[in-house]
Amino acid sequence: MARLKLHMYDAAIPDCLASLELLSENMKAYHHLAQAEIELGRLDDAYKNAQIAYELCSGVKTGVVDRAWERSLGPVTALVLRCKKELWEKKENERLKVRNMLLEETCALMRARKEEQKKKIAVYDGSQQEMDDVEREWAEKEQELRRTWERAADNEGKRREVPDWAIDNITFAVMHDPAMVSSLAIYYLQSISCQPVVCARPLRPNKHMPTL
Repeated sequence: MARLKLHMYDAAIPDCLASLELLSENMKAYHHLAQAEIELGRLDDAYKNAQIAYELCSGVKTGVVDRAWERSLGPVTALVLRCKKELWEKKENERLKVRNMLLEETCALMRARKEEQKKKIAVYDGSQQEMDDVEREWAEKEQELRRTWERAADNEGKRREVPDWAIDNITFAVMHDPAMVSSLAIYYLQSISCQPVVCARPLRPNKHMPTL
């Protein structure tokens, strides 16, 4: 914990792993390990270990809630959600990067075709007017491509974000079919049958109310 507060994330990881060798179900070690990993940008590992910490803390993994860990459930849950959000952000950055690279590669191919046409004109001593016509034609094509790409970006090129209310508090997945239970909380419908230990009462499919 001290190394985390000092931002010594690289040094904190071996300490956590050593703790887990001594006690494989050490919730705090998994929690601290995930904290160090997310700060170092190891998002997949951070999410995996944060999820394990959550399962231990909530009793989902062992079937028993450790009263000593109850106060940690909030911070652990928040860490899992942070990992999910940063993973989503990473995927969005990669998606937009690939999309932009595709546009530039397509434009580069168009410019290469333009140069091929200009070389053919030069071979048979074509006029400057012909050169200018080819230059203008391909410039208009590239401009039209970029305009079309920008129009498509209204739907596909914008950064997509998942609001907090769309994340299920049980599975931490995006809720595609949210359902409201009798406590007025909203859960992902598939997760209602999980009946995790963290719920005060079992959540059964017949207990949810339809939502609009």
